Amino acid sequence: MRLGPDVETWAAPTVPLERASLVLHPGERIAGVYEVREALGRGSAGRVYLAHDERIDRPIALKVLESTRSDEELLREGATLARLTHPNVVEVYALVRHGGRPVLAMELVPGGSLAEVAPGSPEDVVYWLDGVLSGLEVLHAAGLVHRDLKPANVLRGAFGETKLSDFGLVARVDDTAPTLEGTPAYCAPEVVRGSSVPVHLRVAADYYALGVMAFELFAGRRPFEHDDPFEVLRSHVQEPPPKLSDIQPSLAPFDAWVGSLLEKEPSRRVIDAGRLRADLLDALRQLRSSRHAAPRVLIAEADGARGDRLERVILEVCPGLQVVRVGDGVEAARLVERGAVDLAIVGLELPGHGAMELCALARALPSPAPTLVTMQHGTARDWALAQALGARGCLLEPYSRDTVEVALRHVLQWCATRGASRDVES
Repeated sequence: MRLGPDVETWAAPTVPLERASLVLHPGERIAGVYEVREALGRGSAGRVYLAHDERIDRPIALKVLESTRSDEELLREGATLARLTHPNVVEVYALVRHGGRPVLAMELVPGGSLAEVAPGSPEDVVYWLDGVLSGLEVLHAAGLVHRDLKPANVLRGAFGETKLSDFGLVARVDDTAPTLEGTPAYCAPEVVRGSSVPVHLRVAADYYALGVMAFELFAGRRPFEHDDPFEVLRSHVQEPPPKLSDIQPSLAPFDAWVGSLLEKEPSRRVIDAGRLRADLLDALRQLRSSRHAAPRVLIAEADGARGDRLERVILEVCPGLQVVRVGDGVEAARLVERGAVDLAIVGLELPGHGAMELCALARALPSPAPTLVTMQHGTARDWALAQALGARGCLLEPYSRDTVEVALRHVLQWCATRGASRDVES
């Protein structure tokens, strides 16, 4: 095996040069009706070109297939793909010969690939994945396995819909187990191991790749990232994947869904597209519900009695808040870094990491929780420094109910809304 020509994709043993070197040129005619306009790039198994279909006056994409499989196999699979008509699969118009090589004439999709948009908002990612699942369901029902599913091979249509593309490695599900082909970052463990898998489980490799892709679209990184592709392959086989919530706690509703796709054994992987689509929407509903849940407020005070007094006033002002108590700065810093709290209220004299360090830490995060500093013996100079480091307010003992209420309404929209509702009711 070798690392394929696009550096990311593994290809089967070397293609004979005379079969792999076909290059099309602007103005060249293919099958008498497709005029080549320009090169668009390379996929996992061939070059892709922009062309014009003169019969019906429309732009199309042409892909020169470079594969060790026989032309008869490619033609048979091309004919199967051409019979697939689905909004979530790039349409294949024809498979023709040119210069002794098979060439696919395909739908030209204008919106780029998912590789250009990761990470996305949870709503966008669910929409994209729902389309991919629909496309996979159709592909698998036709008896085909994609074998190189990844964000770069999922295109976006004119309305943002996702379309499966790049069918250079597609194979029949009942073929003998293929050699290691695809992209290391998305290879299922059974493909890496070369394991013999029952026919009905061979589509499971596509669902594993979907799990990796979903992780990347949600979190902006893959579950296994190494400079050495062999280390990536080893990780697929041996290492447990991280949870999405380890990267971004708010994505916890999607942990089980992604985990069900990243199971090491194909027999334990969920491969029912209908069930996956329903579970994905359930996870999105859970996320939306959690967004309206009471915020988590961290009170980091070394003095327990002082923390008790502050918690009591906070809950009087804004009942229902979830209060998290810690007594040292190290634990407070861990919670702030993980994004596990929506507001941090930190004592100036906190041991471990003081309020100033925690303010600076929070400010350096991509989406920091707001920070309030409490002071018992602090000065105006202390408050000015805390403010310069990103603190949104200062609370002085003894804690005034009015001061705490103003601070909470200022930094937590949830409390501001509840406060406004109470004002209207009274």
